[in-house]
Amino acid sequence: RPNGTKNAPRLLPGFSVDRAHFPELQTKLNELENKLHAPLPLYGSWTNEIFTVLPAVSLASVGDRQKIFKIIDGMNAVVRDSGGELVAAEGEGRLLSRFVRADWDDEYAEIVAKVKQVFDPNSILNPSAKASVELKDLVAGLKKI
Repeated sequence: RPNGTKNAPRLLPGFSVDRAHFPELQTKLNELENKLHAPLPLYGSWTNEIFTVLPAVSLASVGDRQKIFKIIDGMNAVVRDSGGELVAAEGEGRLLSRFVRADWDDEYAEIVAKVKQVFDPNSILNPSAKASVELKDLVAGLKKI
């Protein structure tokens, strides 16, 4: 990892934005940095169009843990408005599922629920994945990292 990001949590392990929309992404990212008063260094691959930000926040700080959710919410909007996808390199996991799910329409949410019911009728495989996750549970999960 580059200097200054050694301990930065990987909040957004890989979002995708088409290189044609990259200038728009940079503009919106700068606006988000100014709004949140938080540097959001951007790293990634021009070749595969997968990027990440490594904000200098500490999971040990209550204020920074609160800021994490603002960063993710803001990045979701920045990436979506730049024609990209918040989750591209890995699965969204519990932390990002709340934000990704917010962009689902009712039809897609119903399809996900049906697929989950078919392949996991007893909800034993990763029970809260792809589900509506309460913010308090996400906060508790951050404390364990």
